[in-house]
Amino acid sequence: MPQRLHSQIDTHNAHQAHFHSEKLSEHTTLLEAIKTNTSETTINAGDIELHVDGLEGLVTTTNTKLNGGLPSALTGSGNLKVCIQELGNEGSERLNVDVGDDLNQLPTALTGEGNLKVSIQEDHTHNLATSANQTTANGHLATVAGAVSGTEMQVDVLTMPTVAVTLAGGATSALQTTLLNGQTQDGAGGGNKLGVMVDAINTNTITGNGKIDTTNSRLGTINTSLSDIDTTLGTINNQFRGQSQDGNGGGNKLGVMIDAINTNTITQNGKIDSSNTLLTNAEAHLGNIDTGIDVLEACVGSNKVNVNIASNAVDFATQTTLAQAEAHLGNIDTGVDVLEACVGSNKVNVNIASNAVDFATQTTLAAAEAHLGNIETSVQLIDDVVGTDGSTGPAKCISIGGTNLLGGAIQEISCDGDGHLQVDILSSALPSGAAQELSNSVIATKSTLATSSEVKELLSGVTVNASALSSEFDTENYERIRFFGETTALLGLANIAVFGSNTSGGTFYNLGEVLTGITTGSTHYVFGKFENLPRYIKIFNTHGSTNFTFTKLYLQGSGGRLGV
Repeated sequence: MPQRLHSQIDTHNAHQAHFHSEKLSEHTTLLEAIKTNTSETTINAGDIELHVDGLEGLVTTTNTKLNGGLPSALTGSGNLKVCIQELGNEGSERLNVDVGDDLNQLPTALTGEGNLKVSIQEDHTHNLATSANQTTANGHLATVAGAVSGTEMQVDVLTMPTVAVTLAGGATSALQTTLLNGQTQDGAGGGNKLGVMVDAINTNTITGNGKIDTTNSRLGTINTSLSDIDTTLGTINNQFRGQSQDGNGGGNKLGVMIDAINTNTITQNGKIDSSNTLLTNAEAHLGNIDTGIDVLEACVGSNKVNVNIASNAVDFATQTTLAQAEAHLGNIDTGVDVLEACVGSNKVNVNIASNAVDFATQTTLAAAEAHLGNIETSVQLIDDVVGTDGSTGPAKCISIGGTNLLGGAIQEISCDGDGHLQVDILSSALPSGAAQELSNSVIATKSTLATSSEVKELLSGVTVNASALSSEFDTENYERIRFFGETTALLGLANIAVFGSNTSGGTFYNLGEVLTGITTGSTHYVFGKFENLPRYIKIFNTHGSTNFTFTKLYLQGSGGRLGV
């Protein structure tokens, strides 16, 4: 083969190898970039849509190149064409080559240790596809092929650097943080998470349901008990109603009837005690008689009295004396029969004679019972006039009186129709003309005490000039006096003083009391409250230059006083 042709083939092969090496390097670089980018990217695949159309095209092109094989110029019958150029005579173990009909060994310069020596001419050794690079590329291509399904490619995003992504209507990091913080215990990311709180609520709800079940069970038990109690109360109510006089709740109650029975029983017990005393005495007499009968009975045998007759008996009982004794025994027997007739139900019946002296007969007991009834009636009448402090008085009362000094006769104390005590003062310890002296005539015209307050109009549209007194007011001896009204101008702190006198038209003195003024809105009010003033009063304008006009001035009197 000419040397020039070999050189061209080598050059062409070198170019082809360089081309493939560059393509594989580009693919490797691209796959490494994809690996790097995907290993550092963490995103939500639902928020970002990836378009891998270009990648799919590159993969398709790569597959086409690999599946298509080397250019036909470099191959023949599927075998790689290699141009061998002898460079020297080195090495041993030369390879055999079939040239025509001869089988010869290649020059030692082309072989060494059984390997074919190939020298790439011109400097095309950079970016060659080494075995290691091809293995790496094959691994990447296998990974890419496993992620491709049809026309789509699966991309697993593990991490992602912080990037500013604006998605219309999308869930941003801030919104997600706000949403997550709002689902915590303090609403700002602190405390328990939503799941923990929901679990606690669920646990508390389960506990509450258990307590509610227990409560419902107890309420059921209580309801049953209340039903039983209601039945029992109905029975008791019927029993109480049956314990009345008419057996149905009417008439006297059981206690009243028992008390009446007890009273009658006490009375009867008294009578029985008296009878028992008599019976005790009668029983003693009967005991004596019974003893005597026992003695006599011991002397009787075969319906005859056994008599021990002493041989030397003196004054022996003769037939006559026996007849007399029989007569006495007959009397005794008669007496015993009489006594036996007095016994009934193991008790002696006693007939109390009507003329019995100092003996409580039925008649005297009935009389005593009548007296006791009268006493009970009197006690009830006394109880009717007893009242309770702080409550309405009884309908009746006890008459109270005194002894007349002139004759010792008893006279009732008199009062008026309202129950007020009437007192006539016949004499007074006060000297004539003393202060507060009241004559009987005055008291007679003022015989009642005031029980309510009274309001009187004193002034209406009246002006009290500066340094002047008003007209005279009669307080009618009310204990407490209140002034209130309205003026056309605001009063000063002490512009209106109160003067008083014991007599109408007398000398009026300053009492050291003043009326007070206050303004509410545009209205000027005047007021004052005093106690124990003289009966007659005037008001004095202390201002030296201002006249005060009273639109209205009222006096309200209250407290104890002699009614006028």
